[in-house]
Amino acid sequence: MMPPDTKEIGEVEDDHASWVVAAYKRALSFIEVKIPVNVRKILVGHCRAPGRRLSVLEMGQIAGYKGTRAGSLQYGLFAGMLSDSMKMESPGGDKISAIGEWDKTPDERGHGGWVMYDELAIALEELGWVTPETAPKQEQDFSFADLTTTRLAETTLRVGQYIFRSELLNYWGACAVTGCDVSEILIASHIVPWSESGDQERLDVYNGLPLTPNLDRLFDRYLISFDESGLIQIAPSLPMASLIALGVHSQLKLIKLAPEHIPYLKRHLSHFRELQKC
Repeated sequence: MMPPDTKEIGEVEDDHASWVVAAYKRALSFIEVKIPVNVRKILVGHCRAPGRRLSVLEMGQIAGYKGTRAGSLQYGLFAGMLSDSMKMESPGGDKISAIGEWDKTPDERGHGGWVMYDELAIALEELGWVTPETAPKQEQDFSFADLTTTRLAETTLRVGQYIFRSELLNYWGACAVTGCDVSEILIASHIVPWSESGDQERLDVYNGLPLTPNLDRLFDRYLISFDESGLIQIAPSLPMASLIALGVHSQLKLIKLAPEHIPYLKRHLSHFRELQKC
């Protein structure tokens, strides 16, 4: 579910991505005393680098390490602290993806590099960790006005989903219906889709259910829903043979239910019922 078109990017307070910057600022402030001097050098160097792009070799050089291993290891440990503080789950288990996105395009030395997220760069400047003197010349003033709508939306969605999924798994601990606790396969399903949710609703743990892939697809496409008691509602159009193959039956029910879930479930169920009339 992709996010809707963003509003005027220069209107920071109104932009739906502003909470990402705030989340980075809170996390950085919380772990600041734990960040080694050399790692802070890498962080600032990353932000001031052309295009905010650093190779693993450059990370080590900035911190005064020899080779590539020490710098990337220390930066990875810092990224782990950052992602843990933000309750983010990094894709593929690579903690540095909490800081930036991997760009495999080779530089003049043939190395790929990590490109720092725009929101993190803005957070560093607002915290005063990066000043105009240490910011890259071509990007002296970090502001949402300088970002493309597409990239801002993609980064916001990516970071938001990490936070949302982590919070959801912390709350449920397993699939909300089957009890399957293999977290690697569980999908963080929004009850009310991202595109129809407000800023707070997008990260509200009560607006989500961790589901196995088959249930997620059915739920996302309004082929199943759940009533106010948590009992599953199944679209009449689904053949019995398919339901058996998918392990879906009319007795399935949400393992637990809080009052805060009800408004979201009502909205999903209402849309589910409307579609069944078509």
